[in-house]
Amino acid sequence: MILADGRRILANSAHVNGRENVIVIHPDFRMIVLANRPGFPFLGNDFFGTLGDIFSCHAVDNPKPHSELKMLRQYGPNVPEPILQKLVAAFGELRSLADQGIINYPYSTREVVNIVKHLQKYPSEGLSHVVRDVFDFDSYNDDLREILTNTLHKYGIPIGAKPTNIQLAKL
Repeated sequence: MILADGRRILANSAHVNGRENVIVIHPDFRMIVLANRPGFPFLGNDFFGTLGDIFSCHAVDNPKPHSELKMLRQYGPNVPEPILQKLVAAFGELRSLADQGIINYPYSTREVVNIVKHLQKYPSEGLSHVVRDVFDFDSYNDDLREILTNTLHKYGIPIGAKPTNIQLAKL
């Protein structure tokens, strides 16, 4: 690989052959780079298309629900278990909707981790308020807002409350 300043990175010192401006990588060197998958809505650089021939690229899926729940417990040990379970289930369904092409953005573990970290640090803030921060940008699209609201309500996460989606018990 050639760096912007003209130096060349080589994996094997046998290929140096007296050349200057060469950096030889240690045989145990490993670099892990996380990048979004190519395509919409990730409109930045296509990491694999740009560097796929230089690196060994491995797609990493979101964790399975039980693993994600275990991880979230570590980020939010004081966040009630039922809230963590609701978040895992709701975001799992949102990812499934993205895989089916129903919604564009595949809400990742990163968003759930941020919600849980926030709830851990500010336990008095309501789940509805914290979750709304993740979805504020999407609230401008009426169709998407309805899908998000219905999905979150399905798992007991109160967001987007209005008279048509609130049911009160009769006394």
